[in-house]
Amino acid sequence: MPNVSEKWKEIDWVCDTAQDERTNNFRRYCDWYAYNQGQLDTEREIQKVTSARTKLGWSEGKLFKRIASMPLHVFLILRRIDPEFSRNTPEGRKKMYAFLRHRPEFSVPQN
Repeated sequence: MPNVSEKWKEIDWVCDTAQDERTNNFRRYCDWYAYNQGQLDTEREIQKVTSARTKLGWSEGKLFKRIASMPLHVFLILRRIDPEFSRNTPEGRKKMYAFLRHRPEFSVPQN
């Protein structure tokens, strides 16, 4: 089974295919993109009012904070490629951060 942090060929294919208008899931990607842009606008407004969203990554209780946003079908395929991806384990966090560094379009800006 491919490793998300080392085998970018399959990961890039999944992400690029989701953005291809000839595929069945292209509308899902467009819907996610529109929703994500609205979500980012809302978060920018919240940041002006509060500092609740200013910390990056994982909380002290090891709970996942919102650091990424992607269409559900892309996330599920990535989990099928590597079940450890984005799990609340040291290896899962490492793979998630590596993915976000490699594919920054799915990361959520942090201030």
